[in-house]
Amino acid sequence: MSIFHKAKGGTNLGIFIIRLFIGLTFLVAGITKLYDLEGFVNFVKSTGVLSDNLAFILGFSFPFFELVFGALYILGLFTPVSSFVLAIMNLFILIAFDVPSYKFHFIALACTISTLFMGAGSFSIDVFFEKKKRTITVSQDTPKESPTPEVKDASFTNIEH
Repeated sequence: MSIFHKAKGGTNLGIFIIRLFIGLTFLVAGITKLYDLEGFVNFVKSTGVLSDNLAFILGFSFPFFELVFGALYILGLFTPVSSFVLAIMNLFILIAFDVPSYKFHFIALACTISTLFMGAGSFSIDVFFEKKKRTITVSQDTPKESPTPEVKDASFTNIEH
């Protein structure tokens, strides 16, 4: 029965599930936008939020960003960077576009900001890079303790009264 009132537990699986579902959503969204890239570029232009040139650049690059950073987010590779980029993308979608799925983007924004600060968890590629940083080899040639210099008492023989 401790599953119902567990105050402290393994958050690594929970973070992985968050990364998996949010990342898959971005992957699927990027793939569907790539199927009709011209239609998505025209949609971004039709919002009138950006100039035509900027709307074209954003509309063309947005699906590729969704694919790349969604995959990085799932794998847990460069998690702070991918979390930040996905959070900015969610924020931009919430501000610029009138989408019916705004509730999802609020939740995705909260999840990406959370993983930005918490990290990817144990089920990630980032963990392998972190383990490599922590391994420090100590050579056996170095002395364990350095000898302290011997302190002599001070003598006051040359002081005149």
